[in-house]
Amino acid sequence: MTQERFESWPLPKGWACVRFEDVAEIAQNLVSPSKVPDLPHIAPNHIGSGNRQLLPYSTVRADAVISSKQRFYPGQILFTKIRPYLLKSVLVDFDGVCSADMYPLWTKDTAEPKYLLYWLTSPEFREVIAHEQGRTVLPKINQAALNKSLMALPPLPEQRRIVATIDSLSAKSRRARERLDHIPRLVEKYKQAILAAAFRGELTKNWRNRTGRRFDCESTTLGQQLVDIRYGTAKKCDYEGGAVGVLRIPNVQLGKLQIDDLKSADFTSDELRKLRLEKGDILIIRSNGSLDLVGRSAVVDDAAVGMLFAGYLIRLRLDANLVIPEYAQLYLQATTVRELVERLAKSTSGVNNINSTQLQELPFLRPSMDEQREIVRVIGVAFSWIDRLASEATSARKLIDHLDQAILAKAFRGELVPQDPNDEPASVLLERITAERKETARPRSRKRHGNFSSLATTRSRRSK
Repeated sequence: MTQERFESWPLPKGWACVRFEDVAEIAQNLVSPSKVPDLPHIAPNHIGSGNRQLLPYSTVRADAVISSKQRFYPGQILFTKIRPYLLKSVLVDFDGVCSADMYPLWTKDTAEPKYLLYWLTSPEFREVIAHEQGRTVLPKINQAALNKSLMALPPLPEQRRIVATIDSLSAKSRRARERLDHIPRLVEKYKQAILAAAFRGELTKNWRNRTGRRFDCESTTLGQQLVDIRYGTAKKCDYEGGAVGVLRIPNVQLGKLQIDDLKSADFTSDELRKLRLEKGDILIIRSNGSLDLVGRSAVVDDAAVGMLFAGYLIRLRLDANLVIPEYAQLYLQATTVRELVERLAKSTSGVNNINSTQLQELPFLRPSMDEQREIVRVIGVAFSWIDRLASEATSARKLIDHLDQAILAKAFRGELVPQDPNDEPASVLLERITAERKETARPRSRKRHGNFSSLATTRSRRSK
């Protein structure tokens, strides 16, 4: 929405097109943090992106040597004016200080604080302020542009109805979002339960009944399934480093290799002979600062054949007469094996590591080759179903974010709640503000020193 379109927007009856300065006052009260020790300190990264929520924050330390901060008070809106945290806003109900890259805002008698808060996080405001400053990518919102930006202002009673409706809808979408955010953890738990059942022989029970087989699973070690185990190359590689692709930790995803981000180097014929990957090899991450990455593995497919692998990886070459690579890879991801790998790899040095000897000593359950194939098949079917549900949940999560923005858009077009012809028009409020400005040339002081009686009086008057 451009500024011209906004000015010509057909506003509902009783609404008015106003300047930001008609509804809010930008407070300027810089203080030294040493003067206000132990007060909450809000920085731009303490405000959630698009959700108007405060994240965990700290307090000001008396001995901290930091730049001046903006003092804020209960009832103010903190508005972030600079990238990369641009347009984050939150309504506070406590004393504190915030970054000088934020504007503390007081609402005037023309607007409800939460109505202004919702406006500041709406796509309409983003378009208006971008047009006002003459650019679409804003490094910073200056005070003059903010003050003269336009907004749609309904009567106060309608503002309250809008706020109540957005609050109710936002609470529902927040609950839905929280539930959807749990799904990735549930997916991992469900997958682990499937793996555990598979390696107990439960998933292939019907298959054994149909084929007349019995569950014959040998307890052995991973090392007894290998014909070779080898560390990768220590040679430096780069995006245009040579003729041969070199797989690194980022290329090893869960079960599969991703080779779109590939570096390379040149190697001797002896290096190629020793380290060349073949289809069915398993690459395992042996060393990383993140413990959950150590032991993550992937099966080499046709696309990676002939490539080499970096030194933080270990290559397992299986005996094809004993083990199917996909079975071995799935087995290495089971909870019991993962827990053992993490115990062996965990280090206090910051770099967790598992070596080839420890890998070879890992316990390994080996059913018949036919049952291995059936286990891989049924796990694949189950995982595909789970991944499909997870994908749908991700799509639903994105739709909720779009829904929140659509709700705000409807609110500022006057389409979210019905209009009441008995409401006092916003223009009448504006006339009152104009009269007040003529009476005094200076803005009234907003400094409270702990006394918020004026703010309480204003809120009390609005609620009548």
